[in-house]
Amino acid sequence: LKETVLKKWIAVGLLAAQRRRKAWSVTAAEVERFRATYCLAPEACTLLNVGRSTLARWEVQRQIVPVYGRRTHPGAGASVFLRSDVCRLAVRDAG
Repeated sequence: LKETVLKKWIAVGLLAAQRRRKAWSVTAAEVERFRATYCLAPEACTLLNVGRSTLARWEVQRQIVPVYGRRTHPGAGASVFLRSDVCRLAVRDAG
């Protein structure tokens, strides 16, 4: 991921970081927490076994709502979804 994306996530509170002078620092534990809580669109597509266009259509239909994405935050790059929402949708579609 680009540094600008990480800075945006830090700014909106998705990723906790400490600033030391000009540098930002994110702990390994925080990265693990982020990965356990959220997933990016490519991973969501894999977990849901759908393509990116289907995931985008589901976003428009409000079947799944990103916690951070183009539709929720102007200028956002990568869409971030709650892992629990993705898993719930995967179970629903499997059943």
